[in-house]
Amino acid sequence: MIEKWCLHECLRQDMLIKIAKKLKERKFDINELEHTYFELTDKFNAKNIPNNFIIMGIRLPKLDGVLGLEIQPRKDFGQDIFEKTALITGLIMKNMFHSDELDPKAQRRQHKDASNNFFFSNMSKELDKEIKSALNLKNGDAYALVLGSQKWCIHGLKKIIERIKMAPNGVPQETRRALLDGNSEFLRVIHGKDRLYPDTDTPIIDMDMDEVYALKEKVGKRPWEIEKEYNEKYGLTFEHVKQLIRHNRHDDFEKLVENGFNPKLVYKVLEETLKAIQREGIEIENISIENIEEIIKGAQQGLFDNSVIPIILKEKVKSSEKSIQQILTGLDIKKIEVSELEKIYPEALDEYNKIQSINNKKLNRSAIIQSQPYYKANQITGILMRKIHRALSGKIVYEFVRKQLEAK
Repeated sequence: MIEKWCLHECLRQDMLIKIAKKLKERKFDINELEHTYFELTDKFNAKNIPNNFIIMGIRLPKLDGVLGLEIQPRKDFGQDIFEKTALITGLIMKNMFHSDELDPKAQRRQHKDASNNFFFSNMSKELDKEIKSALNLKNGDAYALVLGSQKWCIHGLKKIIERIKMAPNGVPQETRRALLDGNSEFLRVIHGKDRLYPDTDTPIIDMDMDEVYALKEKVGKRPWEIEKEYNEKYGLTFEHVKQLIRHNRHDDFEKLVENGFNPKLVYKVLEETLKAIQREGIEIENISIENIEEIIKGAQQGLFDNSVIPIILKEKVKSSEKSIQQILTGLDIKKIEVSELEKIYPEALDEYNKIQSINNKKLNRSAIIQSQPYYKANQITGILMRKIHRALSGKIVYEFVRKQLEAK
């Protein structure tokens, strides 16, 4: 059942987030919700209404079609709101109704006890029109109805409005009860910092202020302080900083950058490359910061292209005892000098011309290709990179090719 409860809760939270987006698209404003309660008892057959009970309703602006959205199997958004209202106010579920439930296919109408709902047996399309007129509904508006004593009705409608005011924020902070069908229902609110208060039972601990100041100095930088610093010094965004903090890698990032490595390359390796190889089943816990530093150093010195870094990291996990140089040898990546590119360049140029000749005949696009800046340099760089097994960085090879082309 745990798996089922988790799945249904994920569905619920996902739908609540989608509802929040939908309300934003409709330009829904919580200030449009008014605590104006209309008595609608005279619209219904008095014989069907229990003694000392009345019917009251409220207008819910821009919520037409939203209350009927299924947020968990066989439960719509309106029912989720009613469950919370029922627990807090004492109103019972069968005495509450929302306008999307006029549809015969509404979720609660499919339940076994649907016939017990007062409104399901007493609502009609004609009555729906009368209620909309009485509540002064506009196009796109919805409404909610409750049946009970006046005190219960007013309390219930108030709680319905309060819950709907939370809808633009997505998932509310609350504890929920797991149900046997895999769904859940409201149990109690999770109170925030406003409910915190000093502990009055524990005796006061007398602390020396020097100790307090010493503890303050140990407090690390706050996320927004790190974000500002990283943005100014390294050009990283808040999202970049958030990922580094979340994965506890900002200390590693700082250590590598302080050692002179490119911040963008360091971030890419720590947050993108490691995550990518982890998805392939590689245990990245076996990769030490020293391993990463050695690999980034090799890439930055131009010993190999950045695109080879994931391959080297994976090989390092498989054979931790191997040095980076041994891994490069196994991958047939040998250290070469830029001057050696001069020997391979004519061969790469011939290959490029042959490819272009074939492409031009097939696609008749030579004029287009020739008009594209840097196209030729990019293509020849790619050919050279394959021939040298990415033993140099792409930037170094590209600069070499560009100079060769400019010299002609």
